[in-house]
Amino acid sequence: MEEFFLSSEDVVYCNNADDFFGALGGVHNTEEWRLFVDLSNVSLKAVRLHNGNIHPSVPLAFSVHMKGSHENMRNLLGCIDCDSCRWKIWGDLNVLGLLLQLIQSNAHSLIKIKRTLQVQ
Repeated sequence: MEEFFLSSEDVVYCNNADDFFGALGGVHNTEEWRLFVDLSNVSLKAVRLHNGNIHPSVPLAFSVHMKGSHENMRNLLGCIDCDSCRWKIWGDLNVLGLLLQLIQSNAHSLIKIKRTLQVQ
């Protein structure tokens, strides 16, 4: 599975979610999955969660050296190419706050995130 992951600065991330899902024996239908982003004072992570909880979660990005900041969130979402995939993003209020800061600071390039923003 190493061929599906890259390392950039402090983040390990999946560089091709469609092929990764295929290697796991599934099909990556973006309508059936959501992106869950979790952050803490010491780490960031992003996993795909199945909408019906039929399939296990699929890790896409992880960093133990990045804490929750809007710059780190921008890097994490950029690594996994969230804009082009148009994934629905889920997270807690901390994640929502960081995403809103991203939208306000760079509205024209992050407008796609705003369209798919969801709070769990």
